[in-house]
Amino acid sequence: MTFSATVAVAQTTPAAIPDVAAPATPSTPAGPTTAEAAAAQWYLRDPQLDKTPGTGTTRTYAELLKGRVPTAVVVAVIDSG
Repeated sequence: MTFSATVAVAQTTPAAIPDVAAPATPSTPAGPTTAEAAAAQWYLRDPQLDKTPGTGTTRTYAELLKGRVPTAVVVAVIDSG
């Protein structure tokens, strides 16, 4: 009886964190300045500052992750089928 297996390994690099300018004051929304750019990225906006139902990603990058260096994370998915 002969068994054979094929394994594929993909080389990936971590995604870069986009550069986001910090707001001048906490009450100033961060992100795109034109209405079209803001509408295209509504899901990244902050509900409290921007009055848009988004995830607050731009605010997180500007306030919480400012100056931090990203590190690589290895994730393994173990599935029984």
